[in-house]
Amino acid sequence: MNCEEVRELLPAYVLGALDAEELEAVEAHLRNGREHDDELVELRATVFALDSLGDEPGLAPARPRLESRLAARTRPALWQLGAAAVLLLAVFGAGWLAADLVATGSSEEVSIFLQGSEGQIVDFQGSDAADSVTVTMAGFERLTDGRAYQLWAIRDGAWLRIGVCNMDEQGGWKGDFDFTIRSGEQVALTIEPEGGSTAPTSPPILSTAPITW
Repeated sequence: MNCEEVRELLPAYVLGALDAEELEAVEAHLRNGREHDDELVELRATVFALDSLGDEPGLAPARPRLESRLAARTRPALWQLGAAAVLLLAVFGAGWLAADLVATGSSEEVSIFLQGSEGQIVDFQGSDAADSVTVTMAGFERLTDGRAYQLWAIRDGAWLRIGVCNMDEQGGWKGDFDFTIRSGEQVALTIEPEGGSTAPTSPPILSTAPITW
């Protein structure tokens, strides 16, 4: 299977809609090179964004709409839907950021989504008027030997601790942290000693540029 054939199948691959033979051929091609990495990251971020949009009250689920259009496996349909999502998708450093900012009166409901080059995700759900943020992580290895993941906000040059966590056996984690997300901050993820640090001791695994609204 050549690059063009694989490129046509990538949307269905991300959605898990390939048959066994196609799946084997696509994964064999992907193992032999990294030329499709950027496309995969963008597709996964778009699917996540559409799923998030479909969760909004009054909107039909986005994934079934996407899957129905993918039945013909026409690549333009995916990008039309991606544009319709009205989400901000941009590359920042080591990962993708999808930020959905929704005004609700005097506050902003903020959804921040980070995706690493190997498919890891970090999803923040909160509000600039709330004193907590819900974080969902997936695709990370479970750390051992006294290490943990630490989430940070970078505010006016200062690294502020959001929280510390580790993955379960499936590589995922979800929980709430006492933290208020503010406009203009960056968010980052590092690996720190178990229990966390007062300042980063390792380079960020994922990070964003300042997020403003």
